[in-house]
Amino acid sequence: MRLVTSASLEIVESPNSLVFRIERQRGWVEMLIALAGVLFCFWGARNYHSWIWLIFGVVAVAGVFVDWLQGTETEITVNNSEIVARGNVNRMSATEIFIDATQVRSMSYATGGEGDPFGLYVNGRCIAANISEEITNQIVDRIFRKFPEIGVGDTETGSLLFGKSAEPTTLGLSRRE
Repeated sequence: MRLVTSASLEIVESPNSLVFRIERQRGWVEMLIALAGVLFCFWGARNYHSWIWLIFGVVAVAGVFVDWLQGTETEITVNNSEIVARGNVNRMSATEIFIDATQVRSMSYATGGEGDPFGLYVNGRCIAANISEEITNQIVDRIFRKFPEIGVGDTETGSLLFGKSAEPTTLGLSRRE
């Protein structure tokens, strides 16, 4: 077992679709952090005689259990009409995400934040969590080479879809002398 979580990518191409199989290998650090969080919640419940801490502990155990149950594999199937992610899609209750290809406005790596994981995001939704920027870029590049019509409607200057950076907006509020 590795020290930190890592991921591997397998790509299967057919005439009408692309299938990306992402297998994550959990690392010791991830498992120790989850265990520490659960133990901290139960320690707080015991020491402070608090039902809130106990509820947090039960929810943390449920989250770890659901993540374990969903497994470590995510499969992303792309064709000219839709993008479908199946498997561990970083949701408590869902194991599938469907996105209409005509509605794709952004597809890129994001570092997450505020409880969201790093990984592949489409239209602001994480469809493959805890994968590196390198793997994400491989997936995005392969999709746009095979299906250039995906995201054609996104022509804005600051488009994340095509990797352009947005220009700063000038409000014209400063005085010139």
